[in-house]
Amino acid sequence: MFSPLTGKPREKARIIRDAVTPDAVVRNFLKGEKVAEPLQYVHAQAHFQRKWLPIWYYARSTGISTDHLVEDLRSMVATHPSSRNAVVHRLRKTATAYKIHPGKSVALLAKIMAGEDVAASTPSERVALSNAIMGLPNGFERAEALKPVVLEMLDRTVEGSAVRSAIYRAACRLDELQFG
Repeated sequence: MFSPLTGKPREKARIIRDAVTPDAVVRNFLKGEKVAEPLQYVHAQAHFQRKWLPIWYYARSTGISTDHLVEDLRSMVATHPSSRNAVVHRLRKTATAYKIHPGKSVALLAKIMAGEDVAASTPSERVALSNAIMGLPNGFERAEALKPVVLEMLDRTVEGSAVRSAIYRAACRLDELQFG
């Protein structure tokens, strides 16, 4: 088929990415996959109900300054304004995924800090390990090594939103430690 404007053959439409979903945001970060349009991964977070998703990996990939990203996000009409505001707060570093949880998470955090291997096989263990990862201090240098652990927890999770939310926030904390 030819274009009536140019007389040249029309180029078939190309799909450069699938729909940006919260799961794709987390998985692409954990796998270290480069995405064609990282700005869309930043913008998409203003339209999700989930507030804890990796942002810095995509923000750095855009090559746009944090101030310009914040300005851009604030100018958007967001499906979930509270989610957009949460992204802005995270980019401004007034909110982080860092949180110390009591209980089993404290012992797991100590193991991680000591360089020991950690894993989780049950839903409650996944929550405890995710909570431990949220407690990693700024300056922790082995965040990359924990990404496969978090990805495995995500792959094994068929449970409802509480387990998945904890895993997403743990991924978010790793993102902050690596790229924030």
